[in-house]
Amino acid sequence: GIGPVGARRMEDIGVNTFGDLARVDRHILRGRFGSWGERIADLALGHDVRRVTPDVRAHQISHERTFGRNLRDADAIRFEVLTLADAVSRRLRKRSAHTRQLTLKIRNGDFKTVTRSTTFSTPTSRGDLIGDGARELIDRWIAGRFEPVRLVGVSAKVCTETVIQQGLFEEV
Repeated sequence: GIGPVGARRMEDIGVNTFGDLARVDRHILRGRFGSWGERIADLALGHDVRRVTPDVRAHQISHERTFGRNLRDADAIRFEVLTLADAVSRRLRKRSAHTRQLTLKIRNGDFKTVTRSTTFSTPTSRGDLIGDGARELIDRWIAGRFEPVRLVGVSAKVCTETVIQQGLFEEV
């Protein structure tokens, strides 16, 4: 941000928005604010030479599917949820990530959204476990308050705890 003093100085020359700033002659900004004036003139026009370093660590991995019409078939909804759960587990494995928390998102035809979550006892990226968790969540929702669906989504909160590989013949 430009801070309270900078904001007052901008207001003094009629600048209240980025659009206002972009319309001010850069020579006026240079004269009033020095090199900082040129810098903000460039930024207002979308010119920024700084390197972008994205935070590549995802905190959540999710997939959603929106339907063009309300989906009324419980089996079709279950199929979509399991397809999304499989896609989430594949992305977890691709990133060598794991999850302990799985969330199901359901939006009905009136655009009311409900979520249901489950927590695994240990971190996992296994497709069968994530699929079982998603199936359990959607089956409970279908049994309890089924209504036509406009959107379904499955998300996995990425674990930060260390995962220890179990031995092949150890009890789990």
